[in-house]
Parts: sequence; C-alpha cells; structure tokens
Amino acid sequence: MSDSRPEDRADFSELAGHGGEVQQAVGAVGAVVAWYSGQLVAESRQPEPDLSRLEDLKDARRRAAADLERARDADPQEAAGIVAFYAGLLQKLTG
Repeated sequence: MSDSRPEDRADFSELAGHGGEVQQAVGAVGAVVAWYSGQLVAESRQPEPDLSRLEDLKDARRRAAADLERARDADPQEAAGIVAFYAGLLQKLTG
C-alpha cells in the first residue's frame, strides 16, 4: 500500500463547491490575523514604537479574529464572501 497523502497547501481553492468554503474562509482570515500579528511584533520591537499604529493593528487583528470565529460557522455563501474580502485585504496589506 503506497502513502498517497495530498500535498500541504495553504490554498483551499480546490475544495470550493465541495464543502471547502469554510476551510477557505478560515485560511484567508487566518492569513490576515497572522499578518497583523507579525506587524505587531515588528512594531513593538522598534526603538520607539508608534503607539497609534500598535493600537490600530491590535484593533484590526481583534476584528479579524472575530471574523475568524464567524467564518467557522459560515454557510457556503457567507464563507465565499469572507474569502473574497480577506483575500483582497491580504493583497492590499502585502502589496
């Protein structure tokens, strides 16, 4: 018997339409939460952290974390909307 595990993927797009919408939504929101977390760490390590930016990042991460919980319980249509929003947001943040 051969070991035929699927490759690890951060992109769940191949699951769309097959019950994978929630996984896609969780992945998209999780990527944005991770980006905000990384920015928080980087800013807090600055010799003189920008306190306003830190608060903005914390607030944004808090909102995304709340959406992460919402994504876990989303129906397929709502999950698709969450994916579209957060994929666009991540592109804007990293672009």
